[in-house]
Amino acid sequence: NRGTYGPMFVGIAFQTVLAFGVAGWMPTFFVRAYGWTIPHAAFAQGLIYLFIWPIGLIPGSMIAEWLAKRGHADANLRITVIVQALFLPFAVLAPLMPSPGLCLTMLAIQGFVVAFSIGPQNAALQVITPGEMRGQVTALFLFMFNIIGYGLGPSIVAAFTDNVFHDESKLGYSLASTVAILGPLAVLTLWSGLRAYGRSVVAAQAWH
Repeated sequence: NRGTYGPMFVGIAFQTVLAFGVAGWMPTFFVRAYGWTIPHAAFAQGLIYLFIWPIGLIPGSMIAEWLAKRGHADANLRITVIVQALFLPFAVLAPLMPSPGLCLTMLAIQGFVVAFSIGPQNAALQVITPGEMRGQVTALFLFMFNIIGYGLGPSIVAAFTDNVFHDESKLGYSLASTVAILGPLAVLTLWSGLRAYGRSVVAAQAWH
């Protein structure tokens, strides 16, 4: 099933490098761009994570189930691809905003949109994986998040700042560039596996 799992895991790798790279540097961006303190920036972002992200969790799963009932076997991955495409403009614009209020607004919209895919993305892996292999697949999924995401994400943003823009005050451009490059790669990679994923879902339904 490499045609199904390959695009999913490579797409997830691009996605997590982008996500953790931006998240890791965003508090520092608020310090450099707007003169905030780290605690001030962390508190503002924490409020978004606490109150905005959860709002999108249940509707995203409900939409995926609605699509599945209407014959879209690839509903879980389809929602993930759509959401990844929709959040990109807000993620690119956020570090380019002229004021912290506008930046936080973009981050809030981005977080609300991204939350729609969290449930379906996790379910996408589980429904096509035999029960006796789900532990291994979940471990690989978490490996992508923790090792690839945390390991490479912040370093890529730093590389843009040091080697492309050569100016610490241009961190916002580094963040926007990271999203603008890795985001479309994630979308295209996940999309390339959509048809194969649908076939895997249909095959998995026969197990039951």
